[in-house]
Amino acid sequence: MFSKRIRNKKLETNRQLMVYYTDELDQSLLLDYVHTNLKTGVEQDEEKEIHLKKLLESGKGDIVIPKITVNTDIVKNYGEYRPPEKYIKHGRDVPNEYVLQEEDYKFLEDEKIELSDFKRITKMIGTKEYEKLENSSVKEKITNYYSKRMVKLIGNDDYDAYLCFRKRTNVPGRKNRRSEASTLEKLKRAYLEFTYLDKLLSLKEEQQKLNEEILSINYEIFGITDVLKTSCCPSRRKKIYRKLYRKEKIKKPVPFYKTCSSFSDLLADRKKIYDLKKTLLNPKRILSEKEIENESRIMSRINKKNPF
Repeated sequence: MFSKRIRNKKLETNRQLMVYYTDELDQSLLLDYVHTNLKTGVEQDEEKEIHLKKLLESGKGDIVIPKITVNTDIVKNYGEYRPPEKYIKHGRDVPNEYVLQEEDYKFLEDEKIELSDFKRITKMIGTKEYEKLENSSVKEKITNYYSKRMVKLIGNDDYDAYLCFRKRTNVPGRKNRRSEASTLEKLKRAYLEFTYLDKLLSLKEEQQKLNEEILSINYEIFGITDVLKTSCCPSRRKKIYRKLYRKEKIKKPVPFYKTCSSFSDLLADRKKIYDLKKTLLNPKRILSEKEIENESRIMSRINKKNPF
């Protein structure tokens, strides 16, 4: 028997419960929680084994043990024992050859096919060497017969007819939802990284192609410029160089007196007066002899046309 136990129950908040004081309780109704000494299952089973108990108590009983007798005469016939040099004598696997039966021999006689050809082609079926064989009537007959024979023996046209040990089945491992979610996230991250790498690689390839085109165009331009050095005049050559290299001609600032047609024009324009003042206050300006001559010629022409 087992002692009585009361399970701790959860208090229900929605239900009204009676509250008792210790003086109000009846002592006779209280449960007795004194535990009794129970015997374990092993001791009970040992008590039931009466025959073993009697043998141990009496001490007269004997447990029958078989006596082993060795016949030395038979051992002498085998000679002296010699330990083997190697425990593994064959390192290769046993060849998986097709075992011929009566139907197979009958097929070879009817079709007039040699046994060596049959064995050679059946060994090559399902390998790369079989594809290299030349197409012939003998090859086609043997393959058709062999596939039908496999379907009859096994139930499918698998060429490995004598597969040993166990079936080639992939046992699915235990999967966890957490591991599945983590692997899915890793695969997504890896896919994005590989897509970015692919895009970068394609852009880099396009950049290299454009650089090659630019290099070839520059090479052609330099070839054209080398031809122009000997074929054109210097002034024409400069214009062509500017157009090719997109370089604009640097325009020198035109002095104010070159734009003045008369003295009244100088008095009417404030900007020209400011330029005149600036040139007078800037003594550091040094002109070459050629520039001075050109300026004097221009001024003389202006004075002839428009005398003050």
